[in-house]
Amino acid sequence: MHVELVLGVLFGSVVSAGSFTTIDVPGACATDAVGINATGQVVGDFFDCAAIHGFLDTAGVFTTIDVPGGFGTSAFGINGSDQIVGTTGSHGFLDTAGVFTTIDVPGAIFTEPFGINNSGQIVGFFQDAGGYHGFLYTAGIFTTIDVPGSFGTSALGINDIGQVVGQFFDGTIYHGFLDTAGVFTTIMSPAPRIPSLTGSTAVARSWGCSPTTTGTTASCIHPPPFPSPVA
Repeated sequence: MHVELVLGVLFGSVVSAGSFTTIDVPGACATDAVGINATGQVVGDFFDCAAIHGFLDTAGVFTTIDVPGGFGTSAFGINGSDQIVGTTGSHGFLDTAGVFTTIDVPGAIFTEPFGINNSGQIVGFFQDAGGYHGFLYTAGIFTTIDVPGSFGTSALGINDIGQVVGQFFDGTIYHGFLDTAGVFTTIMSPAPRIPSLTGSTAVARSWGCSPTTTGTTASCIHPPPFPSPVA
């Protein structure tokens, strides 16, 4: 499985000027390429038919990323200083030159950092007793991001001037959003639906799930960020 479109993220492929380059970790059963920085370094995760590991691809040289003592590792974002964010089990992490720092929103059931800018600001989403929310993490301070009136918000990327992009669920369908200093702009585009976790190793893996050896069922580390939209 090389290319799959889920939540607006292209897995297992890099597109440059209309040219596609397949990314496969050698020996892996499935590879998901999720994040890329300005110099072309790619991060993601792969399934080696036994466990989930993160990876860094630098000009075709793959480095495995495993959080010590973690339950599977997925890398989602990388900045220009090679700082990497991702998840292990229900916890988020920041990897700075091999030094891992836990990124967990206080009181959250799980935390998933997804993007990091060149200032080290991190965005992602988390679940607590009240539902699903986006977050911004700046120098140890968490700020919750909730699109007004939404039933769930996830922040997926941040640029160097602090603008945040992501998606929210309005109870029926998904929408994209741009958050500029707390001012939300809705981005209307065809909304992805929650994929089935049956029969697709790559899709199951993209939700932090661990497929069986047959790839036909999945045991999830945590659930997808929002409920399935109404048809």
